[in-house]
Amino acid sequence: MGRVLIDRLRLSAVPPQDHWTGGKLASSQDGAALDGLSGIDGRVFTTIATGTHREIYHAVAAARQSYRKGVWWRVALAERKKKLLKPADLIETHALEIAMLGVRDNAAVIGMAYQAEPLSAAATFRYSAESADKICGEIAPTALAAELATSTVDGLASAVWTSNPGTARRMIRAVDAGVIHVNTYGGADLAVPLGGFKQSGHGC
Repeated sequence: MGRVLIDRLRLSAVPPQDHWTGGKLASSQDGAALDGLSGIDGRVFTTIATGTHREIYHAVAAARQSYRKGVWWRVALAERKKKLLKPADLIETHALEIAMLGVRDNAAVIGMAYQAEPLSAAATFRYSAESADKICGEIAPTALAAELATSTVDGLASAVWTSNPGTARRMIRAVDAGVIHVNTYGGADLAVPLGGFKQSGHGC
């Protein structure tokens, strides 16, 4: 991460950001957009298309059409893996550019933004890709799953996916993370204090 490149990216123009729906870019139907204000100097560095009930309806309709066509669920598992690895490769290739967007948006520290935003996103795609081609039913036992989940240096948030309430409770007790979601991810109550374990959250 050279200083010259970082400075160039910090000052580079960012095109207006539109909606991505049904595999296409589109502006808001009413033409409205939000200003993207830099957390560094308060200047507008891009615009972001706003959304109304029209965009929501369009997105839901596109999702239904995609599902009916089997765009994803009809795809062979090995092919799913390839498709998931592609965005991971692209994110890693453009990691510094993506991180600088975070820096400009909220004045984050570049090193933290680089690790926490693009590289974390790429790792998520790779994790899903490696899971995609495994034979259905060959799921790691709870003890091994907990061991894998707690073997990292981080512990901010995690998720448990199971139809067995007992398994969920055992995993919640076993995993070291500030937040543990069950059969969902995200949507934590921001009014509740959030911390993490190890190198995540407060006190790191």
